[in-house]
Amino acid sequence: MKQYWPNAVALDYQNKPSRLFTYDSCESVKDCGEVFKCWQDKYDYSLLSTWIEVVEGEKRDCINHRCYVNAIGQVKKI
Repeated sequence: MKQYWPNAVALDYQNKPSRLFTYDSCESVKDCGEVFKCWQDKYDYSLLSTWIEVVEGEKRDCINHRCYVNAIGQVKKI
């Protein structure tokens, strides 16, 4: 069974970059998107980059990597 693990680099309320991750996997890529949205809306983080790690047995892949910083360093919204 595949496990989907959402990860992000975000600016927190003190404007410091930090890595965000969950302690439980999600059931789908769509569920990971809801976690990203929650981090942005509920906790007011500015997401700089997001990605999903997919784990199936011993195999591990990174999918759906997105960067939300433009060429001049401005943070874009999802």
